Amino acid sequence: MRLLNHDQVNELTGKRSRIQRWRDAKADRFPPPVRDGDRKRWPDTEIESYLRWRIAVRDGATKATRWSEWVAEQAEEAAA
Repeated sequence: MRLLNHDQVNELTGKRSRIQRWRDAKADRFPPPVRDGDRKRWPDTEIESYLRWRIAVRDGATKATRWSEWVAEQAEEAAA
């Protein structure tokens, strides 16, 4: 697992300002960052999960409107 900074996340998910990214995280439309010393960074596994969720939403494979709902849905499927 790697920790990604804002610019690296933008390369993977598309350009968003820092304020937009924080608003998305607060509204549960994007994974929240974790602390890495004095900085906040995103685990690459969570960004990959976010991208899979957006694809599932686009394809109509999920009705989850929030990122955390989709993560919970995936955990339930993995447990079954």
